[in-house]
Amino acid sequence: MFRSGPQDIARRAGEANGHCRVLSLDGGGTKGYQTLGVLKEMETALGAPLGQNFRLIYGTSTGACTAAFLGLGAEVDEIVAFYRRHIPAVLRETMPHAKAAALKAFCRKAFGKKDFSAFGTGIGIVATDWRRERPLILKTGSALPGEGCTIARAVRASCSAYPLFSACRIRLPSLGSLELADGSYCANNPVVFAIAEADEALRQPRSSRRVISIGAGTYSIPAYQGMSRLIHLFKGVGLLQKTLGINTETAEQLRRASFPDVAVTRIDDYFGGHGLAVDFTEADELKLAQLYQCGRRSFFRHENDLRSMLD
Repeated sequence: MFRSGPQDIARRAGEANGHCRVLSLDGGGTKGYQTLGVLKEMETALGAPLGQNFRLIYGTSTGACTAAFLGLGAEVDEIVAFYRRHIPAVLRETMPHAKAAALKAFCRKAFGKKDFSAFGTGIGIVATDWRRERPLILKTGSALPGEGCTIARAVRASCSAYPLFSACRIRLPSLGSLELADGSYCANNPVVFAIAEADEALRQPRSSRRVISIGAGTYSIPAYQGMSRLIHLFKGVGLLQKTLGINTETAEQLRRASFPDVAVTRIDDYFGGHGLAVDFTEADELKLAQLYQCGRRSFFRHENDLRSMLD
């Protein structure tokens, strides 16, 4: 569906003025609409699709889906329009196997049969190898890009938030049969993986890095009532969200300790005081539109730092 940009164009833009730009996108389910709001203002500031302006883009879960779109040359408005048309079909399902089937259909509509050679810039998609309990990074630039996986399968694996979704069973030419689950279990905030990949693949001085790391924002927890409360308790939504929140902050502390010499702007604002209570399963279209506007406000809250990164 989305066009691909030439590798050399993305490389030149992503290394503007001697700076190597890296973009890291957190997971967060439908809270990823907040991330899209930030990205929209970044795109406007640059005057070009973001895939042409970053040498490397890493994403986890919903961040992986957005990263894949950007890597294929999509503009943010196109991504938002696609989500609005097709995300409700995934959210409507209640049983794990049905949600997994809807997610599979969503990814096929988005990416078709494209593989990682279609990307116009470096991409890393974070998933979790469920059986072996370790991260699995499906990325460009390796001997077998994406480990031979299609983009649709890689994104589906990264978004398969067990137990809300069934785990994703796929066979990769390089690794055999795997059971993959949401990348958020190992790195909801993939910034450490992104910087490490930049070290390995780009081989440029750390002083040249310009890393923008975008979270899905923090909001008040909805006050579930009646049957809705029972469903969320049964599925462990609250516990899962708490676990991913801890995971996110752990990665941020690790990044600060391990890469103090890399310039990073982190965007992950708190909006609980604005009367907006959501979790990562939010399906209300009005609230999703509000999340998008929160993201745009986040851009302007951090505008000076972001513009210095974007140069």
